[in-house]
Amino acid sequence: KKFASSSKKPSNKEVFQNDEREMFINEMERRLQNNPSNTAPLAVLLDFELGTRKGEILAISKSDIVGDRIHIHRQLVEKFDTSDLNDIKSAGFRIVDYTKSEDGDRWLPLTERAKEIIRRVEKINAENGFRYKDFLFVRENCPLLPDAIDAQIKRGCEYIGIPVKTMHKIRKTYASTLLHSGVNISIVKDMLGHADESTTLRHYVYNTESSDGT
Repeated sequence: KKFASSSKKPSNKEVFQNDEREMFINEMERRLQNNPSNTAPLAVLLDFELGTRKGEILAISKSDIVGDRIHIHRQLVEKFDTSDLNDIKSAGFRIVDYTKSEDGDRWLPLTERAKEIIRRVEKINAENGFRYKDFLFVRENCPLLPDAIDAQIKRGCEYIGIPVKTMHKIRKTYASTLLHSGVNISIVKDMLGHADESTTLRHYVYNTESSDGT
């Protein structure tokens, strides 16, 4: 407690506020129109509906979708070459059959908006012949990589003139929106894949209202 900060960071730095969110979503749609074969903007949009970690959303497969729910139980992780501990290098990425923690293995409800985004991704993959096993976010014959997501978010924020945010802050926006909509904190905690409610409340819940109250 001596070393912990007694106050949270400002909400406008930690979440997409309502007016920012609307502009940002429109910008992702614009970016998709400019590059119709790139599903990275749709991965970003889907995360507003699911609130997953970046590695989790990039590891979703079609077989994870059952009716109105989706099973989050794997992630895309970076491998490292540790043969020389003085010069550790990236050895690429791979999809593994586990999440960050045991609590990360979870089922999430699919909103109608989420279902629509998934259908659009599947259509783009089919039209362009993109396939890697049955994973959703792919580019030709390999998974879509985190850099592709990060680039869309950074450039999108810059283009519309808001502070640059991250996929993790979309996750915080998702959590905050759920709680402010009346979803019980124990359910929000489970949907995020957290072990306890204190983590969710302390680090993921912020005010999403815009400065003008909208």
